[in-house]
Amino acid sequence: MSSHKNSYRPPAVEFPRFREDEEYDLNFCFLVPDEIQSERVKLVPFIPSSHTEQYLLGTKDHPELYRYLPYGPFKDKEDFYCFIQERIATDPGTVLFAIIDKTKPDPERPVQGGTFAGVIAYLNTLPLHLSTEIGHLLILPAWHRTFLTTNAVGLLLRQGLELPENGGWGLRRYDVRRGWG
Repeated sequence: MSSHKNSYRPPAVEFPRFREDEEYDLNFCFLVPDEIQSERVKLVPFIPSSHTEQYLLGTKDHPELYRYLPYGPFKDKEDFYCFIQERIATDPGTVLFAIIDKTKPDPERPVQGGTFAGVIAYLNTLPLHLSTEIGHLLILPAWHRTFLTTNAVGLLLRQGLELPENGGWGLRRYDVRRGWG
């Protein structure tokens, strides 16, 4: 006869309805800078109303980009918004960034400071353990085998490991995982 039980039940989660006309709440456990940048790359918080169109346009003809990701490809904007609501917006340990290539101006979006090149995120961030993971990494094909991924990951490493008095979060552990195929 067993002397223990497990009465865990997944919490009922109500996903907030995303509205393009409202300010987007990052809902992240650390203060997120408006931008994290180097000479060639800029990371900005992914704001669905600003970045979704660029994301979907860049990925629509490339379903292979999702080969090692547990989601996608997305059928349309609503499908992508559901992903943002369920996987990003409701998790205070996750924040998604748009990756901007500062070396390639975007004439349609000059205020962006470059061309949208992909996304990257902190996930499974635990302030109590001073730990995080880098994931949700998707680089558009034009930037494969370039400086972009290395620079984007380096920016997130620096932001997380830098001490708070120097503008970072003072994290002490990064989990690294890789999809295998």
